[in-house]
Amino acid sequence: MVAPAGTDPDRVFGRGISFHELVMGLRRINPLITAWNWHGDTPERPDAQRNITCLWLGPANEARSVKITGVSAGVVPEFTQIFPAGHAREGEIEMKGWRAIFDRVIKAKAATRFQLEREFRVSLDATPELDQNCPMCNKLGIRKRAISPGGLCINHDHLAKLCQKGRTTP
Repeated sequence: MVAPAGTDPDRVFGRGISFHELVMGLRRINPLITAWNWHGDTPERPDAQRNITCLWLGPANEARSVKITGVSAGVVPEFTQIFPAGHAREGEIEMKGWRAIFDRVIKAKAATRFQLEREFRVSLDATPELDQNCPMCNKLGIRKRAISPGGLCINHDHLAKLCQKGRTTP
């Protein structure tokens, strides 16, 4: 879930999602998902010093609950950030990306891939560069195969050609 090899250094963060947007989106999919900081001070609010929160399926810290994963508060990057070479903690996870978080949510059976893709308007294919779906349809929460050389579905490719000819606007 780290940035694909050869990714431009300016793009290793990917598309970020705010912590609040992440939690609210997950709760729209499954209201049983809760966010609670590691120290249990207040629900839905990360620890002010560490900015680490844990996602749970069910009430936090109860025997019947399932811990999904830890999340850093603030902007959650698309790709997991690893401490760079030469750092004292080289190779350790610095910040988990939303792709890795969604993977854990799916494995905990708190949501399906389809639900996550529709709610957050993303594609969870291995990497965006290898994504075979139309990016415009992905933004609408629809999975439609890209067939044109421009990487769009037939409908969006047709609209793009019309826009280029000046007949309409997107």
